[in-house]
Amino acid sequence: MYVTAFPARHPSLAIGVRIRVPWSATGTSTRISVELQDADGGNLLPGGQVVHTANMNRRTGEMDRADIGLVRSFTFNNLQFEQAGDYSFVISIDDEVSNRLRFSVRTKK
Repeated sequence: MYVTAFPARHPSLAIGVRIRVPWSATGTSTRISVELQDADGGNLLPGGQVVHTANMNRRTGEMDRADIGLVRSFTFNNLQFEQAGDYSFVISIDDEVSNRLRFSVRTKK
């Protein structure tokens, strides 16, 4: 992401998360959390993280033993970046880091 000056404010930024839940885990709940971290691991979101808990129930007519796809989106409004650098959205499933979506914020030249 390129900005003209710092601090820089991004009006709206969204990420999509898709996870596959094994059939054996149906009937339980799954906790998805997202943090925004700087290169040093510092958290940039007020409150630390955004959390969504989903109940993983089988639907009538679903094939037995079929995994379930779960799709969620997370939208972040008015994110402020104080300086140029590397950042990442850290996605955790049931409190275990699953993935990092890395990006950089730089000034235009």
